[in-house]
Amino acid sequence: MSIKKSSQQPPSGPVVVELDEARIRTIAYLLFEQKKSYEDYITMLAEVEIKLSKALVESLKAGQSIVRIIPSKIINVPDKAEIKKRVEALAKEGIKIQDIHWFIAVRQFILEEARKL
Repeated sequence: MSIKKSSQQPPSGPVVVELDEARIRTIAYLLFEQKKSYEDYITMLAEVEIKLSKALVESLKAGQSIVRIIPSKIINVPDKAEIKKRVEALAKEGIKIQDIHWFIAVRQFILEEARKL
């Protein structure tokens, strides 16, 4: 696992974050261990998605091993109304709880790695 600044962009531009599946699994397991309610997890997912919404250069896709992100565009404190709106949309999707743990874990990993820069 490493973080590399994209050689095609200036340092203030996008960086590449390589996803570390083992660390992401650990994060997902720790989320599972918290034994929160479905609504709590959906809220966590909504919040982390909003934090990354403007920073990701492209959308996250299943099986992806790297992401390009612009750390300066991470939203540190998402708007509560925006979170509520996203929670409602996610709740309608009926996502399985184990998938929610994984989705949160991937996004938290990306945030942690991007903030190290």
